[in-house]
Amino acid sequence: MGTRPGRRPSPDWASRVRRLEAEVSGLRRGMLSRGLIEQAKGRLAERLGISAEEAFAYLTDVSQRTNTRVVDVAADVMGADGGRPDDAPAARRLVQLRAATAAVADVADLLPLLARDGGLDAGAVALFAAEADGALRLVAADGWAARTVADWRWVPSAIRTPAGEAIRRGEPVWLDGMADPGGLTLIGPGPRRAALPLRVDGGIRAALEIVWETAAEFDDGLKQRVSAAAGVAAGWLASAVRSDDAPVAAELSERWLHVVVDAQVVPAAVLTPLWTEDGVVEDFRIDYANAAALGVWGGSPRGRRLLDTDPASLTNGTFDAYARAYESAAEPGVGAARCGPWLVVSWQSDGRERADDLRVATMERLGCFGWGEWSAAGEPLAFSPGLAAILGRPAHRDGVPLDRLLAGAVPEDRDRTDAALKALRQGEEQDFEFRWQGGNARPRAIRVVASTRADHRGGVRAIVALFQDLSEARRHEAEAVSASGRLAAQRMQAAVERAQTEQLRATFFPPPRARQRHGPLTVVARHTAPAGIHRFRGDFYEATAVAGGFVLAVGDVFGSGVQAANAMVRLRHTSRVLALSGLGPAEILTLLNRDLCMDEEPSLASLILARLSADGRSLSWAQAGHFSPLLIRDGRARSLRRPRGDILGLTGEARFTASSVELGEGDLLVMFTDGVLHRWSQDASPTRRLAAECVAAAGAEDLLDRLLPAAEDEACLVAVEWPSARSG
Repeated sequence: MGTRPGRRPSPDWASRVRRLEAEVSGLRRGMLSRGLIEQAKGRLAERLGISAEEAFAYLTDVSQRTNTRVVDVAADVMGADGGRPDDAPAARRLVQLRAATAAVADVADLLPLLARDGGLDAGAVALFAAEADGALRLVAADGWAARTVADWRWVPSAIRTPAGEAIRRGEPVWLDGMADPGGLTLIGPGPRRAALPLRVDGGIRAALEIVWETAAEFDDGLKQRVSAAAGVAAGWLASAVRSDDAPVAAELSERWLHVVVDAQVVPAAVLTPLWTEDGVVEDFRIDYANAAALGVWGGSPRGRRLLDTDPASLTNGTFDAYARAYESAAEPGVGAARCGPWLVVSWQSDGRERADDLRVATMERLGCFGWGEWSAAGEPLAFSPGLAAILGRPAHRDGVPLDRLLAGAVPEDRDRTDAALKALRQGEEQDFEFRWQGGNARPRAIRVVASTRADHRGGVRAIVALFQDLSEARRHEAEAVSASGRLAAQRMQAAVERAQTEQLRATFFPPPRARQRHGPLTVVARHTAPAGIHRFRGDFYEATAVAGGFVLAVGDVFGSGVQAANAMVRLRHTSRVLALSGLGPAEILTLLNRDLCMDEEPSLASLILARLSADGRSLSWAQAGHFSPLLIRDGRARSLRRPRGDILGLTGEARFTASSVELGEGDLLVMFTDGVLHRWSQDASPTRRLAAECVAAAGAEDLLDRLLPAAEDEACLVAVEWPSARSG
């Protein structure tokens, strides 16, 4: 049956794409298997003294006799070390995995191989790199949704993850999914995790995290396979970092060579040797040449052979000297040196005239100008390399007639160029600009300064013109105008935001300082922010007297600006209302988290909520990823054990629990935000420095003055003090 007129059959593109992906995957696996078989053939040929064909016949014969795949037989050959027979499958898998990853050039292709060929049967594999500040950077992931990868491209140091713990401890982290993860944040779906640190060049630089969709205990076999996969990943990373053939390293090296060659006043070039089948250098390919070399060779010789461009180098011995220089046998006086896979050469032409030409060529290149001379009829008489470069023509080619050159102007400028050419033929000097468009290139701004030479009768004998490419100058001028406009707009926006910030700060932020009594306890709090800060940050505190007790809140919203201010106001005032309703700290955090997670892009925040009993002797609290309170008792400070709770806004299914502690005479309880620790950001343990300050302080008021004497950064600190009997 045919389709109805006016409608086209809709192909099943999804099935076609899946089929093509399967074909590509099959081809890739086939190529990797072939590489392992070729390695095994080479080893057998070397060990047994046989040919490659005989080695392959040996492999196929063993395959048929043992009913084993040829690639598995090849893996046995490459991994044969006298191990136990029951180790053979694992050894084969490891050899095949190493062979497969050796052919991988990108980390995005490495992870699927680890999951598939490593025998892991995992749902997802991710590679995290360790940052200097303790944060993690997600390098690549396989099996996670694009949204998950985008959301967790960077993981702050405050968020504890299995990969971060593996890097910090320097040992694997195994989570079977059947017990509480111990406060660790699990990225992406899947309760069962394994995170292993990757040691590269003597240091732990990354971590491999493997995720399974269902919970189960780790047996010894799976742990060995996971550890082997991590070892392969570490080896691949080490080889990628040290390899001279890495794409990034090669690109940087080649770019550096180009800069060096361009800086030479004399002709210089970058060459790559071309070999015969016998391993003899038969020619060099010109990969790059500076302007001086272009003036000698003419045009752009990039990609051409040296002997085609400069045949005389074979007869005058230059070519042979270059070949010896590449083999680290350079002769004195030969301007050639090997640099990685390239040969950098330079030479000095003889004669003063050549030196003058080089100086002129250098000035033309630096000034983006060139000159030409034409007859009165417009036929080219002379054409400098600089003008050839502006027009994109080989310097050794004949020049362009003047009228044809000016005819390359954009249609809007044709009247101007026609009038200038007419005036020149009448003997008048000209200075004009026009937009020239050669071929399909983008129009370029060209300035022309031209004069004439008279013949013996006073007529025009020749026209001499200097052409200068002003495209870059005009582009910079346009960018400067645009930047000036953007700067003015930014200044206006900054002024408006500064005014709004000051108004909103006075309206919504907590008071700079507060002091309240609750039974025998004294509660003091302080919020500081630099006077010149123009953007909201999210540090806040709240102290509320409720029926049968007293509630304290200290929080920190991630980020800055209006969004952070909005989240801060929501958390501060909502927590106060919920506390007045009689809810406990864990219940309040649960409701606040659900409210944030209902947003399309939830804000992230850490928060600690504490409730003092009516007599002040008992304190219960819950935490959402915040710093734990410090308790100073009998001259010693300790951090209270953190109850369960992730940061707010991370997931709507987060669960929170509460802990409690008994207070007595002489106790001092301190809650704070990370701004308090910034003065010790260079120390290995800033919280330890804070604890020492708390012990040394003479009470809560003195502690606030010691820790927040000036607003170095936005910060909040709340202290609860039970005076000792002697001070009372």
